[in-house]
Amino acid sequence: MSIRSHIVTQGRNENSTCVYFPTCQGCSHWHISYQEQINQKINQLSNIFKMHGLKHPPIDFISCGESALRTRVDFTIQKLTPCQQVMGFYNKQKELLDINTCLQLMPALQNFYSEFQKIQFPIKKGSARLRVGPSGLKGCWLDFSNLDIKKLLDDPVFFNQFIEHNIEVEVGQKGKRVIRSNAGYKLADPIPMAWFETYDQNLKPLPLKGLVSDFTQPSWLTAQTMTSLLFEWTANLTEGASVIEFGPGLGQFTIPLLTKGFKVSVYESNSKATEALQLNAKELNLAAHLQIQLGDFQNAAVAAKVTPELVLVNPPRSGLKKFTYELIKTQSKKCIYISCFPESMANDLALLTAAGYTIQDLKIVDQFPQTSHYETCVLLEKII
Repeated sequence: MSIRSHIVTQGRNENSTCVYFPTCQGCSHWHISYQEQINQKINQLSNIFKMHGLKHPPIDFISCGESALRTRVDFTIQKLTPCQQVMGFYNKQKELLDINTCLQLMPALQNFYSEFQKIQFPIKKGSARLRVGPSGLKGCWLDFSNLDIKKLLDDPVFFNQFIEHNIEVEVGQKGKRVIRSNAGYKLADPIPMAWFETYDQNLKPLPLKGLVSDFTQPSWLTAQTMTSLLFEWTANLTEGASVIEFGPGLGQFTIPLLTKGFKVSVYESNSKATEALQLNAKELNLAAHLQIQLGDFQNAAVAAKVTPELVLVNPPRSGLKKFTYELIKTQSKKCIYISCFPESMANDLALLTAAGYTIQDLKIVDQFPQTSHYETCVLLEKII
């Protein structure tokens, strides 16, 4: 068993205790020492790989801190009475808990959440997301019903409290932006902003634009750790190397690969994500070596004109599915697989190892301390 710590500027005090544990369902491991959490996660991953007959080197555990990492938070808002409102997470009985503080939030996000709790919403129930950006941006996504959104927009002063506190507001599944109008407020097309960051080959931060409602890693602190790992595993690739990436999203790993001068072809199923990726690459003067394929990458064929030196995959929880066979067809000598769901990953890895790939390096990046979840990063190479 190999354990390595990664020191970051955020992290909870060892004496901190969540006052909502164990009632709140957000975290399950506050009663377990962090060292024991490390042991449990390593043992769980090792057992999953063993069940699939996967041979692997010692598991390297990378800690990014024991809490206070998250730069976004999703929660529910519920109006109990005209004068009583609840914001927070659910308990085992599926009752909404009024959460005032969460130790998982970065201090800037906790401050924003505390500020946001003062807003009284004239709706029965809805979901919300808050984000803070690296530069101090504050944004919220209100995933409310169309009727509730209309009700809020019809109120000429409701959104004043957001504008006065420099809070960017998105609403609905399309992430429409709330802006001022002559009569009050209206919806406008979304504008991507730097809610996240990625890194160049020297780990210099680069703005990663998207919407508050877009998917990202839970924290740019943990994303930096994984980007550093990506650079470590691609150190022997030269400028101009051909790379295929499946599931790039906004470009968290695509942009770093492009900064190394690699030629990157990506396969992505989300059209909004590809638009943001194209924008990010263009604004960073990296678009020349980027090709984007839009479609259902789990069921698509890879139109690779050359054998890539590297394939990078970061699939959803369901794994690669049929695309594992497409990955094998690329004949790439090196593959990096990143996943937050080790069970589906192990299924895919079993197919890859049967096709001649071997697991050269295996790391857990603890993006979700105080829970049973974690990110697994695997380096595979094909031995010819």
